Amino acid sequence: MFGRSKKEQVKDINWKRLEKEGEKSDFFRGFNIETQKVLETRKRPDFVGVSRYDGEKIVGDAKCVKELSKDNVDQVKGYKETLHVKRGFIVTSENTKVPHEIRRYALDSNIRIKRMGVKRKKNIFRRFFE
Repeated sequence: MFGRSKKEQVKDINWKRLEKEGEKSDFFRGFNIETQKVLETRKRPDFVGVSRYDGEKIVGDAKCVKELSKDNVDQVKGYKETLHVKRGFIVTSENTKVPHEIRRYALDSNIRIKRMGVKRKKNIFRRFFE
């Protein structure tokens, strides 16, 4: 129903680890985080944060892809519109390519992009023991 079917999933991608690292991002300083929250529209952003001080909301997604695309940014824009949020963000693996025009498009949409210290592919140890 959501995302890829079990047959199509790539097994050695570090998306779970990236999601956990994303929760520690400085984007969430001063926010209470909820992960994988299902919205009324059945969309499910990776992160929804509510400010501890003024109730402001922030929404984000973790992308463990080879290259970030306009569709990835549009996905977060959709979350922002659904939740009526001003700010959004995307956390990526450290070796995800982020073209300049995609970064500019995201900034124009008030979406920040940050690389986290997680490699896209799992190392040999993690492939067998996770």
